Amino acid sequence: FLYMEASMIIWGTVMILASIMVPGLALTAAFIPRAMRWSERIGLSFVFGLTPYLILHFLTKNASVPITTETTLITIGIITVGSAAIWKLRLNNAAA
Repeated sequence: FLYMEASMIIWGTVMILASIMVPGLALTAAFIPRAMRWSERIGLSFVFGLTPYLILHFLTKNASVPITTETTLITIGIITVGSAAIWKLRLNNAAA
């Protein structure tokens, strides 16, 4: 049997959830900037958080981009930063 400490299991779980929820929250804020209940926002964030992985799968199948740690982090980063930029632009346009 493989031995894993509880701290490693908790750390891995937190990192997996963060890699899904952070881009999801950014996408939710960018495309649905209105006020929502937190339960709705978290639910949508989980669904939208799968977007980087779906894009990476599409790139693998159609553009022969390999799925590696680097491509995964780059895809998550681009989606998160791009979504945050869209959200910021929408906030600035709404305030003007």
